[in-house]
Amino acid sequence: MSADLITLEDLKQDHKIQTATANDTTWDDTLSRIISGVSQAIATFCGRTFVAATETSQKIDGDGSVVLLVRYPVISITSIINDTTTVVETTNWEAYLKSGKIELTDGTVWTKGRKTITITYRHGYEVGSIPADLQMAAMTWASKKFFDIKDDRVGVSSRTSADGASISFAGSSVSRNMPDEVRALIEPYKTYGQRWLS
Repeated sequence: MSADLITLEDLKQDHKIQTATANDTTWDDTLSRIISGVSQAIATFCGRTFVAATETSQKIDGDGSVVLLVRYPVISITSIINDTTTVVETTNWEAYLKSGKIELTDGTVWTKGRKTITITYRHGYEVGSIPADLQMAAMTWASKKFFDIKDDRVGVSSRTSADGASISFAGSSVSRNMPDEVRALIEPYKTYGQRWLS
């Protein structure tokens, strides 16, 4: 899917998965569903849309000289409308593409009020530029979920191994029990505060 952080080919490069599937393509549909599931779960956890998509038109409350776009990083800005006035001159404002911040630089302020600003823009990471740590998080989680399914561990609350150790497999949903290593990788991308699209 277009919102996936990794491709089926990426995941099948994992040595453990190569060994487990023996490159059997009958697992491809399952792997693809897992990739989409963990990619969506990561995006939801972070409150972000990572993969570049079509233009978004966002209405923002006006107050002061700075606004924060809900989707970032920003690829391009098509138009900015402050109240009913289209802001054309790029010398009047500066965009911080990585953080999604737009600041007026000509001494003026945005029209104060609810939804007084409309900004149309493209956002996310283009194919081939998704950060390596996000891809590693998706790879790690997808691999774990694959073996949970393949080894029939989904939905099992616990099982005792041959040496008597208790192994927990609680939580069958892809959005539950995020591995600690995945959480550590994606935590820096999490959105905090009032940055929600309405």
